[in-house]
Amino acid sequence: MNLTEIFVNRLAKDSKVVTIDSLFNEDKVKKTQYAPPYQRNYVWDGEKATYFLESILIGTEIPPLIFFRNKKGAEIIDGRQRYETILKFLNGELRLSKAGLKKLDVLNIDKKTFGSLPEQLKNDFLDTKLRVIEFSFASYDGLTQLDEDSVKQEIFKRYNSGITPLKNLEIDKAIYFDDDLNLFFKEKLKDLKLHEQFDRLFKYEDKKVEVLLQKIRQLLVIHKIPIKYYSKAKQKITDKYYDLLSSQIRSDQFEDLFVSFKKKLDILDEIRMAVDNKEMPYNRLMSEVLFWAFSILEDNAIQLPKKNSTELTEFSKHILNNLRAFAMVRSSFSQQIIDRYNVMACYIEKVYGINKNLYIETNEQFKHKNYELNQVKHGGTTNYQELRINKPEPTTYTIDDICRLMARSRFLVRPPYQREEVINRKKSSEIIESLLLGIKLPPIFIFKSKDGISEVIDGQQRILSILAFLGRKYLNEEGQMVKSNKDGFALLLKDSILTDLNGKCFAQLDEDLQDKITSFDLWVIEINEKNNPDFEPLDLFIRLNNKPYPIKDDTFEMWNSYLDRDLINTIKSSYRNNASWFFMRKTSTRMENENNYSVLSYFNYLKQNGCDLTENGPLDIYKIGGRIAIRLRSKGDISKVLENTKKKDAFVAAVNDLEFTFVRNLKLLLSDEGDSSEKTLSKNLDMLLGIENNRRTQQSFYALWYFFNGLDRENFCKKQKEIIVKTKELFKAMSSDIKRTDFIKMVDDFRTQYKNNEDLEVVKIRLGDIMDFIAFDGDSLKNSAEVDFYVKRDNKIKDQIQIRYERPENVEAYYGCHINRLGFCQSYIAAMLQSSYVYREYDFRSRNVSVVSLKDIMIPYVPLSIQKVFDKMMNYTKTPEYIQSSFFVNVLDYMVEEVINQKLFNYQNVRLINSAMALEDVPDQNKEEFISKSYNHIIHERGGLMEELIAAKGVKGSLEEK
Repeated sequence: MNLTEIFVNRLAKDSKVVTIDSLFNEDKVKKTQYAPPYQRNYVWDGEKATYFLESILIGTEIPPLIFFRNKKGAEIIDGRQRYETILKFLNGELRLSKAGLKKLDVLNIDKKTFGSLPEQLKNDFLDTKLRVIEFSFASYDGLTQLDEDSVKQEIFKRYNSGITPLKNLEIDKAIYFDDDLNLFFKEKLKDLKLHEQFDRLFKYEDKKVEVLLQKIRQLLVIHKIPIKYYSKAKQKITDKYYDLLSSQIRSDQFEDLFVSFKKKLDILDEIRMAVDNKEMPYNRLMSEVLFWAFSILEDNAIQLPKKNSTELTEFSKHILNNLRAFAMVRSSFSQQIIDRYNVMACYIEKVYGINKNLYIETNEQFKHKNYELNQVKHGGTTNYQELRINKPEPTTYTIDDICRLMARSRFLVRPPYQREEVINRKKSSEIIESLLLGIKLPPIFIFKSKDGISEVIDGQQRILSILAFLGRKYLNEEGQMVKSNKDGFALLLKDSILTDLNGKCFAQLDEDLQDKITSFDLWVIEINEKNNPDFEPLDLFIRLNNKPYPIKDDTFEMWNSYLDRDLINTIKSSYRNNASWFFMRKTSTRMENENNYSVLSYFNYLKQNGCDLTENGPLDIYKIGGRIAIRLRSKGDISKVLENTKKKDAFVAAVNDLEFTFVRNLKLLLSDEGDSSEKTLSKNLDMLLGIENNRRTQQSFYALWYFFNGLDRENFCKKQKEIIVKTKELFKAMSSDIKRTDFIKMVDDFRTQYKNNEDLEVVKIRLGDIMDFIAFDGDSLKNSAEVDFYVKRDNKIKDQIQIRYERPENVEAYYGCHINRLGFCQSYIAAMLQSSYVYREYDFRSRNVSVVSLKDIMIPYVPLSIQKVFDKMMNYTKTPEYIQSSFFVNVLDYMVEEVINQKLFNYQNVRLINSAMALEDVPDQNKEEFISKSYNHIIHERGGLMEELIAAKGVKGSLEEK
């Protein structure tokens, strides 16, 4: 059924409020599916989970859980992370983390489980009310399981893809919004000369003042932190030490700090002019390390180098002598950070006698100080009830209500700590479409100050999107009524549900649709300053927006939520067969491995379609910082291919081909004299890639595919050591100062040397890699496992494994067979299994069939177009006329022989499969009559299928004689 019809007329929506105690009672949990296949994995770490649980304990409103209720129970569409965190906590599987407690750390409840909390906290937790939005079908008449799955995936995508997460910089802006030292430097940066000087020395693409302030906060304190500790903790530790500086420094000391800061910038400017050269232009890494060194000199009461001095010249020479340490490539990696700071530490130790270990190594003194900082408590109340937010139940505002309040200057959409308006017309269009479909939006959080002004803490982007579409103005942080940057935008709904509204602006909508938008009820959580005198809007803003782990567009996490399930399962199944060694992340909760596998499959797809991948193609090979880098140009292009149903079969073929050619060849290369254990393969892959810091990268996998795709399998066997040596040389060349053109030629020469022969062997695949086999027993009999066909355990039929498609009464005497991915026709595999070739090759004459023996059967991997000929021929076998059925079964058997012995059949010019392809499809009506006529025509015609069948028998006979 059409999705528009379902959403508009068949989908029921209900919202309710339930306590945690009620929602998580044992009976309801049993009937709740919180990890459906389109959901991502559980990804929250202990800190994020604790931060969320603390939010519940202090009374923060939690975003609603989105359920779909069907005949079996409830399924969580959105909110799995929240639901599972609460469930784990209640079940004692999760302890509160100190790092996640921002308000309640004063209660000393870190490391506690739910069961060990004080009774008052436990009761408040269980009594917390959660908002639930529940979707269901008003009636199932005419609706299929596919319709239900499509609706659930659409809702999931809608609630997740609309999230525009706050960037770290935007969170920092809020955190340091009223920090006096930060404001002091912000004011100084209004000096255009200073702004330009800082930008010249640190060269950020983003010129926003918040970017510069973040770097300044780091520069002011980094010399207080051992570099080995900083290289891992980075901003987390510099923020902590900046907060310490900010709390200890007096405002009358700000100017002295700035004078010292500016003096160091001036020295850096002089060094920049001396160091800037053609080999490597001066970069921000040099500025960072030099600023750090000068701060250390100051710390040791050593005067900074004077302008035009020999001392300053020596600093410049030292940078020039160690340029490689300041390469931008991988500059954020821990070891690279340590190396470049160590270069400067060695210099100041040699010249000034300063012990470098004090500033590089993580010493006991620092550990003790860091521990003390972690123990610092809030200076405020330790009373639990005073820490809780006193808020009423959510109310509802219509858009008209909000517009009236703004007209009276009583509703502030953008308080100063809020981020800029996000200009994304597609996401804004999805918000408007959700309103028209009756899909509830998450609540708007408002803080109402004592003067009666309501400021939006969370939900700004949703309100701005709606106001922009209506063409209404809003009250900004300066008290002015202004228009949105996308004022009066037209809807972008080309690939959505309400496609008939694509390109329309508000004025072009029918009046009833306009009313639906302006009268739509928005949930509003209003926190009143009168009832919460100590409430900090900034704290809630950060709490609602910090580390939300959003699902990013154009990633496997997002594709998994809405793409065709069979396509997604095919990618998962293919990757799973080699997941133990062919991984990018050994432990991954964000589906990075499946994402990487999808990208490589995309490369395969383009190659099969004749695209040049390197010249203006998706593989961008470029030079940066004295080395070669490889990246994917556009992830969005992959989404376009995956979403195109016409390209589904071709992409599936690319996924399967990736596994059965590229991955299998790589596995051959990495095996040690027949040892292809997971441990050996993983270890040898690391060695081949030249892994640094035990971390594999996407680039290394892209490079491997670039080197190996389409190469001859036989070479990977016979020239294994030679290929390994040359591959390592290619990776080494990427890290050298080689020209891009020379590197590409080097790869081309390598590929030419080991390219595929024209006379290719048929690639064979193991059935266990593409199928599940079920041995029916008491438990599996009860399960409604999906079965494509059944294989008899014992074989009474001579020269053939017995197969049937209908569920047999004595099902325990059969194995259930299920193809677990796309790209393989049921009839092709069944024809292989019941062929005389499989019977004799795997010696089923002397043994019965078992799950193990079925899994180990190897069959040729052929294009889907060839497999479909087997589908066609299998339909001809389904006739009660024994002679006719046996004839077509015999044809199938010889078609199998042709696929197995493709080279010999081609050599003798036998084309049985081509002749079978020319047959008409068996119609749904009058099947027996059609098959009978076809049979009579075939056996009496000259040439055609009968002639090819006789020739095929001759080829098989010659094989048996050999």
